[in-house]
Amino acid sequence: MIKKAFKIILIASAIILFLDTMQNKLAVNAALREAKVTEVLNGNTIKVWMDKEGYEETVQLIGIDPKNGAQEYVHSYFEENGNTVYLQSDKNDVGGKKHKKLRYVWVEKPKKINSMMSVRYSMLNAMMIEDGYATPKEEYGNVKYQEDFQKIYEQAFCDE
Repeated sequence: MIKKAFKIILIASAIILFLDTMQNKLAVNAALREAKVTEVLNGNTIKVWMDKEGYEETVQLIGIDPKNGAQEYVHSYFEENGNTVYLQSDKNDVGGKKHKKLRYVWVEKPKKINSMMSVRYSMLNAMMIEDGYATPKEEYGNVKYQEDFQKIYEQAFCDE
């Protein structure tokens, strides 16, 4: 009887784990659009080719204020690591005078989209903050990762 109950619990746990993994994959795939970087315009603006859609878009990285050297940092990153990115929007899709698309730019597809570790190591916006090429900046009401950006900044530059 105990062995049978243990088997049932084990099978149920495996099913729950599988469903959780599938839910994470579906959430990631629904939230992200794959693109290829074609040009780095400045420290927080890139041009991308939307392969599935068949057009080019100008994208501004959300939530950061770039510093001197940011353009070179971004250009070097894509030169060394390839140009595939995954774009994620927030509340406000378009901003600025030139109506650029506002996006979080993932340099690799995360396993969990709301994980601090994924943000820190897979999102260009956050990597620029951690490496000292940008500071967190709230704009256009886009705040999905603002707390993460602030924590990354504080851990990198405010902790003693």
